[in-house]
Amino acid sequence: MHISPGKEYQYETDFPDDHLPGTHWAHPHVHGATELHLSNGAAMALIVKDPPDYLPDQIKDAEDILLVMQDFHLKRTKNAADAAGDTRFSYTRVKKLKRYWLVNGQLKPFLQTKANEWQRWRVLYAGHNVQPMDLRVEGCETVLLAKVCS
Repeated sequence: MHISPGKEYQYETDFPDDHLPGTHWAHPHVHGATELHLSNGAAMALIVKDPPDYLPDQIKDAEDILLVMQDFHLKRTKNAADAAGDTRFSYTRVKKLKRYWLVNGQLKPFLQTKANEWQRWRVLYAGHNVQPMDLRVEGCETVLLAKVCS
């Protein structure tokens, strides 16, 4: 399947009844160029919905906040493009950044929350580098619902 730039397509997938719900990631790219595509943002969140009566009401009814974090390392990506012989790849220099993180496509975003309100943050690292994330939550109580490491 080929989806042209600027176009959209609604994917629907049936999962087996015993599949666990959660926040997952997918990499929508042509195979054979995984490193180059993933390191340039070809990744997306895949939410497997919770079955009925699976979660306590305060979590089930909480606002879902999706945070897709991506790590861009320009020199590493340029080296991968050169090694693959990709002549179409290029970067426009952005404020002389050599490495940066984006959250939902934004550089250094700020998320303001409402007091005394539950939110369910789905934090997804959709990158190819093994680097610690610098996610700061100030002035709020947080509870970790799940964590998956490679």
